[in-house]
Amino acid sequence: MDCFLIKRTRNTGSGTQECTPNVKARLLTEFAPHHVEQLRNWRRLGELTSNPAAHWDWAAKYKASRHEPKTSKDVFVGVDVDGVLQGAMQYYRHPWMLDRTPHLYVGLVATAPWNLSEVRKASLLVKVRLWWHQRRLGVIGPFTGVGAVLMCTAVKSSESLNYQGRIALHSLETSETFYQKLGLTSRGPDCSDSARGKGCEGLKLFTLSADGRRNLLNKYEQLISSPTRFSGRAASTRSPK
Repeated sequence: MDCFLIKRTRNTGSGTQECTPNVKARLLTEFAPHHVEQLRNWRRLGELTSNPAAHWDWAAKYKASRHEPKTSKDVFVGVDVDGVLQGAMQYYRHPWMLDRTPHLYVGLVATAPWNLSEVRKASLLVKVRLWWHQRRLGVIGPFTGVGAVLMCTAVKSSESLNYQGRIALHSLETSETFYQKLGLTSRGPDCSDSARGKGCEGLKLFTLSADGRRNLLNKYEQLISSPTRFSGRAASTRSPK
């Protein structure tokens, strides 16, 4: 399936960034070997940034899930631009029950290291290393809209599983504002056994209601169905242990 991202091109004299709309991307549910290799590099490059999500071992988690039976409950989704992953998400088919209603639980969401907003304030050396890596891959960003595309995909997956678009996730502190802007509601720190089992104890639990999903899709669904201008940042959930 096609989707669309925005490429941030350069800073203008006023300090704002020029954007190039209509950058076509693809949504993937299976990663090719070169995508898995890119995931390995995400962790290495992520260590150059201060974002904790950039340190996750995505490649190991993806490969572990592929060794499970075909009935495996977790699903990986990637956003690809010309063969280069710009973001990825992991969610679970098995419902996360809250208030006796099923929610699709999103376990992992992150953008590629070079798309992180923290990179704008990084040292020149970090920026050069990230740029050089992108040049080797043949696709130079950074891109924005990745997080919105992945969250819309999660909502649509929730609908297909008859969860009425409801989703739930545990957010890193740095991403809480992003989820609030998308219309998710914070239920406060989660100290339940379920959160403890996913390595998310103490992190805030965010949920999107069936009504909230309409507002989210109305605002961002065009990123999946047609080109648009969009300004935002991809967010990150907590990685399950």
